[in-house]
Amino acid sequence: MQDYNINLNSITKESKVYSFILRDDFFKAFESSEVTKANIDIVINAKKEYKKYVLNIKLTGIIKNLLCDLCTEELNIPIKNTTTIILQESKEQLESNDEIIYIQPHQNTINLKSLFFEIITLSIPNKRIHIKDKKGNSECNNDMLKLIEKYMQKEEGYDERWQKLNEIKTI
Repeated sequence: MQDYNINLNSITKESKVYSFILRDDFFKAFESSEVTKANIDIVINAKKEYKKYVLNIKLTGIIKNLLCDLCTEELNIPIKNTTTIILQESKEQLESNDEIIYIQPHQNTINLKSLFFEIITLSIPNKRIHIKDKKGNSECNNDMLKLIEKYMQKEEGYDERWQKLNEIKTI
């Protein structure tokens, strides 16, 4: 099993490449994760600049077990993301943010497991639906779509109850 650590001492001014392969077992450590099955590759180009390390992270892969927002059937979602993270040396205990992670001077290694999980989670689209093909056909469960259409409320004009509430609001 991978340890998701990179050795900071091996990073110089020249670019150093690290690669990680994340599969289903990676997500077992994150109990609250909705992702349990995935094939994700991560490539990091790292270099040192004075008292900081610049990590250019490229993530590509597929998440396999998310549910469609329309029909609730499982679907595979391809994800792709690139981001740059700065590892900044600091003797003070500063709080890290989205772009900068503060590390202690002379720190030898850093574990990127939580960072990988965060980048993957942020790469998942908010709207998860089956993709339509060129003909406009979707892999959505047609029976479920028909049920949704059948029970969906239709607006039937103006509801007079809202008029009374609007009058109260303007007082």
